[in-house]
Amino acid sequence: MTIAASLLALALLLCLPLCAAAAEDPQPSLRGVWKPSVYRLKNGSETAVDGQLFFSSTRWTVLFFILDEGRPRRGSAEGGSYSLQDDQLEFRHEYHFAGPGDGEGETALRMEVRGAAQAVSEKCRIRIEGKRLTILFPSGNAMIFERLDS
Repeated sequence: MTIAASLLALALLLCLPLCAAAAEDPQPSLRGVWKPSVYRLKNGSETAVDGQLFFSSTRWTVLFFILDEGRPRRGSAEGGSYSLQDDQLEFRHEYHFAGPGDGEGETALRMEVRGAAQAVSEKCRIRIEGKRLTILFPSGNAMIFERLDS
């Protein structure tokens, strides 16, 4: 066996535990950047949205806009910490900014900053299918995202 073949065989053997660990992870990673595509209300109607949702290993932040004919009707920016167990995602809202809207669903300007101890908890269910994330909120509404990073 040549030195090159021996090195290749050694490299493959060293990679096997990494490949096995990746294959054993039944849950795709939530970490990364996601782009919202649809906000589905519990009554079945859908609203166009745009923005970004970021997940680190323990923190999240989102900026999104509800669109009406391609123009922002209202917006929201939120963030804090989160935990994930199987398909159970718990957002802890430490920061919340909601911009006023016009027309149906109008909201007042809202700004809140809470410490971690005062964070409001929101327990959701999620589904990750390939590059698609669906968050099912306790309200019965759902938001669908597409992964922006790989």
